[in-house]
Amino acid sequence: MPPSPVVLSFTVPPLSPDDGRMSGVLRTLEELFPGVELGWRIEEEQGGPAASRPVHDESRYRQVRVTDRDAWLAECFRSGALFQVYSGPGQYPVNVFTSPGLRVRTRDGAELETVTVWLPQDDVLTDGRVEQVVARCGDALRAWHLAFMPLGTHGKLLPVLFSANVRLPASMDPRARLPALKALPRLSNRTELLPGPETPVQLGWLNYWSPETAQRLGFPDASRDGEWLARSTRTGSGAWVVKLTDAPLDAERPEDVEALVRAYERFDGVGVRV
Repeated sequence: MPPSPVVLSFTVPPLSPDDGRMSGVLRTLEELFPGVELGWRIEEEQGGPAASRPVHDESRYRQVRVTDRDAWLAECFRSGALFQVYSGPGQYPVNVFTSPGLRVRTRDGAELETVTVWLPQDDVLTDGRVEQVVARCGDALRAWHLAFMPLGTHGKLLPVLFSANVRLPASMDPRARLPALKALPRLSNRTELLPGPETPVQLGWLNYWSPETAQRLGFPDASRDGEWLARSTRTGSGAWVVKLTDAPLDAERPEDVEALVRAYERFDGVGVRV
């Protein structure tokens, strides 16, 4: 079975073509992964046999080099089109995407946008690179927050955290097999219910908290946060990268679920409890 990708989704203030943040995050990734050039896009072949092949047939598409990345980025923002950029053929696979046309609002009317960085898992979860990516990309984007959970763990927690009004069949409910999950809170995944942009929807194994988010959550508090401060780092912008457990959090390990429960009890300003 191939490794699951690392999907890092940063919640950010709305981007604009001239604020330099998106260009900055692309340059940051190129620095963090030497040899990577994020200057390629996907283009569908027009006409001919490719047009008659199924949409999921990858041979319909080809990578095309972008001659002027900043100009292309600006045009995507002006038109509201999806911006998705890839590393070149034969390079370490990285891609970054955002959609300026899919902004959402919190309860106070603030707009939010999402920028996603996609990496192959390889060893980035265990060699410290993922923390560097989160810290430096979060700062480059002036992000509000990020909550990253390994994909397999995320899939197990999703129906537990966000199923308050849905009764799952026992065969589909992970709480039947993993009783420790019953202590987790039930959250709303509706962004419009969040009080403001600094409030994260949920906690991750790895969290990026802007100074505003950290202040809202009362972090750090030396009298209460020893467990988390031991695994936290301050970024150059004054944000925090907070890791809940040493190894990637695994919902199959009761001690990891207990650590997550403690974090939700401490940081009760995360999300909207239902």
